[in-house]
Amino acid sequence: MSVKAPQIMLDTNVWLDVFVPGRAGSATATRLVRSAIEANATLLYSARIITELFYEIRRDAAEWVRASAGSVPKEAARLCHDYAWSCIEDLYQLAVAVGTDNADVQLALRYRTLSEDLDDNLMLTAAQRADVDYLVTSDRILLSKATVAALAPQDMLTVLETGL
Repeated sequence: MSVKAPQIMLDTNVWLDVFVPGRAGSATATRLVRSAIEANATLLYSARIITELFYEIRRDAAEWVRASAGSVPKEAARLCHDYAWSCIEDLYQLAVAVGTDNADVQLALRYRTLSEDLDDNLMLTAAQRADVDYLVTSDRILLSKATVAALAPQDMLTVLETGL
């Protein structure tokens, strides 16, 4: 009997850890993605986070340049912009986008009884829409209120590496 490869949705904070070196969870998130690929897992993301990822990655890259050089010259700003685009291209290659429609908004509104955080509620609706096996997030509040199986990145990494 073959075991079905898991479907794993990564929250915004985990994708940022993958693409922004130096974040506290970067090493774990990078290992998690590698392990998921090795396990033939399907990685997913909510399509609505793509703009946030792009601008956060670009901003963090510019902040790194500013901290190193004292300013962000025009050429460096362009490189930061290009880096953000390359991360979105990598995301497209690594994972499958899960869309959002009016039914998701309706469900997110109902989840307001669980959480006032609209982003978290929309992430939960995307995870439900995709019928994921796991939602992976560093957000402790989302972990505690999740309506789907949710794990912290290190816990998901353990599951993947031990084959639990």
